[in-house]
Amino acid sequence: YDIRLSLVGSEMCIRDSLEAMAFGLPILTRNVGGLVDFFQNDKMGFITDSLEPKDFADAMVPYIKDKELARKVGAYNAQYAKEHFMASSVARQIENTIKETIRL
Repeated sequence: YDIRLSLVGSEMCIRDSLEAMAFGLPILTRNVGGLVDFFQNDKMGFITDSLEPKDFADAMVPYIKDKELARKVGAYNAQYAKEHFMASSVARQIENTIKETIRL
């Protein structure tokens, strides 16, 4: 099973992580940028401030040993990405916000 692993701490990692989520991959990444606003540790994968490769290696072990865990986390990520980041979802969220604002 594939895993998205990112040790780099840049804004580029965020886009790559979102794309990986949309493809149904567990995410193992650093605590950078906007990821902290929504990332659910363990439920979406693993997020840390650490720069230690051993921490990431240790975090990979459960996903390598348990394919069902990797599948479950990946499926959750795909659904989350679909509901929160796809253009149609974002457009619907904006539309709903505008409708609610107009009603006020």
